[in-house]
Amino acid sequence: MADPTVPPAAYRLADSDSVYLRLHAHQPVAWWPWGDEAFAEARARDVPVLLSVGYATCHWCHVMARESFDDPATAALLNEGFVCVKVDREARPDVDAVYMAALQSLTGGGGWPMTLALTPDGAPWFAGTYYPPDDRPGHPAFRRVLGALIAAWRDRRDEVEEAATRVAEALRSLERDGEGARTRGAGVDLPAAAASAVDDVAQRLAAAERGALEALRSSFDAEHGGFGGAPKFPPHAALRFLEGLAGDEAADAMRVRTLRAIADGGVTDQLGGALHRYSVDGAWAVPHFEVMLVDQAQMLPRLARAAAETGDARLAWAARAQLEALERDLVRPDGLFATGLDAEAGGVEGAFHTWTPPELAAALPEGDDAAFAAATFGVAPAGALSGRSVLAWRGVGGDPGDASDAGGRVERVRAALLAARAARPAPRRDEPAVTAYVGLMVEGLADAATWLAPEDAARALALAERAADVAWDAAWDGDRLRRGIDARPESDAADVALLDDQVRFGLGAWALHRATHRARHLERALALADAVARRFALPTGGFATVPLDRPAPLVRARDALDGALSAAEPEAARLLALAAVAGDREDLRQLATTALRAAEPIARSAPTAVLAALRAARVLRAPAVQVAVVGDAEDPATQALLAAAREAAPLACVVRSDGPDDPRVERLPWLEGRGTLDGRATAYACAFGTCRLPVTEPDALRAELRALGADGTAWV
Repeated sequence: MADPTVPPAAYRLADSDSVYLRLHAHQPVAWWPWGDEAFAEARARDVPVLLSVGYATCHWCHVMARESFDDPATAALLNEGFVCVKVDREARPDVDAVYMAALQSLTGGGGWPMTLALTPDGAPWFAGTYYPPDDRPGHPAFRRVLGALIAAWRDRRDEVEEAATRVAEALRSLERDGEGARTRGAGVDLPAAAASAVDDVAQRLAAAERGALEALRSSFDAEHGGFGGAPKFPPHAALRFLEGLAGDEAADAMRVRTLRAIADGGVTDQLGGALHRYSVDGAWAVPHFEVMLVDQAQMLPRLARAAAETGDARLAWAARAQLEALERDLVRPDGLFATGLDAEAGGVEGAFHTWTPPELAAALPEGDDAAFAAATFGVAPAGALSGRSVLAWRGVGGDPGDASDAGGRVERVRAALLAARAARPAPRRDEPAVTAYVGLMVEGLADAATWLAPEDAARALALAERAADVAWDAAWDGDRLRRGIDARPESDAADVALLDDQVRFGLGAWALHRATHRARHLERALALADAVARRFALPTGGFATVPLDRPAPLVRARDALDGALSAAEPEAARLLALAAVAGDREDLRQLATTALRAAEPIARSAPTAVLAALRAARVLRAPAVQVAVVGDAEDPATQALLAAAREAAPLACVVRSDGPDDPRVERLPWLEGRGTLDGRATAYACAFGTCRLPVTEPDALRAELRALGADGTAWV
């Protein structure tokens, strides 16, 4: 028998693998985790489901939890009128995606916490986000909303069910395949027309790139950098797209201006180096202080590349400091990466990161160091955040363009302030490692290593390889990668393996192979490309977010539009396009192409929503170049040939082979029979089924690659 003194949620959430769910286990709300049991309970009681979706580092999720879910009176209303289901969007992005689409359909907006009323069959009929405990302008009190929902279910059931049916049908209309994908199994039978459309799709998306650039130019904030107005999120997808247009004056100017503004602004932790989630204003001055792994993963390579291309010392500092922040704050003892850091510390958002002049004086008692720090970082008595100042780079002596550091004073002051800050209550860390996010960080580290100084590049690759190896050993079951790397075998989370887990880890493995040429990383990338093709490819083209042999929440969603992360579906196309080159796999190339067809109409009307698709199309248009470098891995001549191949053909599959008996020959038949010329390190370049003569000199290899059409500026 249940103990009446123990909150009902504790029985169901306390042992969850999700930190976010465990944070709610103490509450008087009788929470259920997502699953069939919760909906069966709703049917048995004939009550609606109250779905609450959030994540562990979400500030307003915590606020609503304290104000409403901890409140006994609100909990009583919830428990009486609903079956309450709590979902962690980090653990179940498939559930989040479906109901976020419903929220956007019903309200025109989105965000977290997400609050929906569902029928016992899971169809949404009401949706919103944060609700306060009391009526506020434009925001009704949560209990008022709950009372209205209970009354509607009781007194206007026909209207409710009709509305739920309309919303469910609208969501299903977004599906290309629906139930057919569930019943036809995992086999892929491409339409006959798909193969003939490969080149056409890639070329049509190429034509959309100019429209995307013009759309970005029209929304670019020339004064502050970034695109549009407040709030401003780091524009990861746009920055990466613009990188692919390197050499275009407008693209380079927008990219570098935005990165410099982010590096100098309050949205970057000027002491610790981490990138905060977003800026509440249009000038990158006052951030929402949450730190998320996915933002670090996407920003680090952008900063590193721009710093290397421009020689900008501030961008170089920002890249190096972000790498230090990752090592210090987000690397777990086992080498995996935690998901993020809370915006709050001690219950107050920003308390950990903001300063007052007296606090500077206490931390910097020597000479005029406190005044120097105040001028350098913009600390004033009337700070912008309740009297406290968010640090931003004002430059030594107040000159924002002066990045000099005579005598190391800035770094000495920064180190002293970091030490003083370490004594404050720290933001809570979201510990669980998520496969997709680890893969994204691995890709970011591997890509950044191309541009970082040698010592920092070695650190980045060491972090990436350790995390990749630990994650693979823990989460790969021979068929797919599960999402929760820490998930216990007996838990529900152990059975969750989503498209973005396979894709983002696969792209991370590919980037690691490109940086290190170690066989295991390429093997993993190819295995995950196969898993995507086998388990996620829809018969009519494209990829579902949930494996086809597993049930999906309400509808089988697709992730085709870019958001805080590049969309998983075009990223799957990119992985398969790369794997097609490595493995001579036309079937993978066709799957990649058919997935991109869905982006074509969107690219014509809203190209900035499908930037990941435009980048994937670049891979499909690039020559299918393969380079085998045969020789001792430690031989400088081998390393010189590898470096030449990376430089001349960034999108090529470049493999280091130690001889004709290399075990990779079985997976990569084009390596078969490759040996050295007279015992010297030798390179073989091939494309479109044609191989050039073997060469032993880097310049000769560059010439062969140019002859095959390789483009040294092509990065994605």
